[in-house]
Amino acid sequence: MCFLNFLKSAKQKIKLIVEALLIDSPFSLILFLGITYAFKIIFEPYSEEQYKILFGAIGLTATLSGLSFRACSATQDNDKKSIFYFAGERFFHATILFLVAILMKYYLLQLKIDEKSNIFSKVMFYALICSTILFFNYGVMYFARSLKILHTVLFKGNEKPLD
Repeated sequence: MCFLNFLKSAKQKIKLIVEALLIDSPFSLILFLGITYAFKIIFEPYSEEQYKILFGAIGLTATLSGLSFRACSATQDNDKKSIFYFAGERFFHATILFLVAILMKYYLLQLKIDEKSNIFSKVMFYALICSTILFFNYGVMYFARSLKILHTVLFKGNEKPLD
């Protein structure tokens, strides 16, 4: 009898782990890859692929924002309506943060900082680098969080895919 209880407990724990891997891991992976990519964008020299990926991220985020706002206006459930609206706002904010980060990256490429530059220019340059990383990382965090919120709302009732 004790062994059967142990098996039931182990089965429940395994289900929880697998569900966490299926539901939470993709969003954690998106967050990790986005933050890693932010540092790559800032510290590597200009390449066309960087801007293709960034403009694709802006397009995807803006599209998801529009879809969230549309779902907000189409649903009758007030709880879902507020969640869709909240996710749409976060996607929209992430889009704005990505745009600002691209503009700041462009400005960083235009600056010429060397040993002859004065201390004020160097401080401004590094402050611009830090703020660019911050804007891009916040955009990635808003994107991943909003995607997780929508995933949770859209699959409500299907939280246990293994049952």
